[in-house]
Amino acid sequence: RVHGQKKMEEESLISANESKKQTSHGQNEFGELVSSSGYSVDEMQNMESIPLQPQPTIPITTTTTPNLGNDFEQTSPNVTSSLSIDNSKTESKSSSSCWNITYYRPYFNVNTKDVLERLICVWIPTRNWEITIKQNPDLYGPFWISTTLIFTIAVIANFIGFLVDQTYTDFTNVTVGATLIYGYVFAVPICLCLILWCIDTKISPTSLFCAYGYGLTPFIPAIILCLIPLEATRWLFICIATILSGYFIINFLNLSLSRQMPKTNNHTFRKTITLISCFLLHSGLALFLKFYFF
Repeated sequence: RVHGQKKMEEESLISANESKKQTSHGQNEFGELVSSSGYSVDEMQNMESIPLQPQPTIPITTTTTPNLGNDFEQTSPNVTSSLSIDNSKTESKSSSSCWNITYYRPYFNVNTKDVLERLICVWIPTRNWEITIKQNPDLYGPFWISTTLIFTIAVIANFIGFLVDQTYTDFTNVTVGATLIYGYVFAVPICLCLILWCIDTKISPTSLFCAYGYGLTPFIPAIILCLIPLEATRWLFICIATILSGYFIINFLNLSLSRQMPKTNNHTFRKTITLISCFLLHSGLALFLKFYFF
């Protein structure tokens, strides 16, 4: 009897354990007991029977990274400004080459209104040339004024020769006129700059190009009026153009030399000699035009 009671107690314990397993595990589609992790009871028992091997320990080092967000936000304007400065420097270097078209862009940065105002300054000597150009001397006006004067001289000279002799054609008028006018507008200012630099007087060559180029404007209508077949009127028109043009150039040089020439004992003598030489050279241009072409 005692043995039977022990056996009944063991069976009740076994049935209690099985009921606990059933409540702690679910069933899969095949009716097998599975744990919450998805493994069956048999698989769990097999996994428990496998001895665990010790894993090698890996040392873990922790590093603290500084908060760079605020620092970056604070320094990013400086970084961008430095980058913009570097870009501007590279652009200026690339545009500073005389072989680059962008190098000459500032010298042609004028519109029709600017050119007209500068042309009026030549005809009205009372207007201030430096205020008119606004520290922006250009090469657009001098180039086209010189080119227009060259073709005007060639056409009028050939037409006058045609009136005398209908077989007259002289294409050297274009080459001689181009050499004379372009040389006077561009070569003379360069030589003048070199001479002035030798006496410590620095004048911008571009300003001289601009003044000499616009200064030839009165010669264009004077050459056209030379079509009148009277020698006296031709001399009159050439002289008027020479006076207007020469006064404009000499006045510009006088103001520039008074401001740039160092004040020495003989600076007045140097300035006077320079102005007289420039006016004589200008008069020589007018005489050459009269005697060679008309």
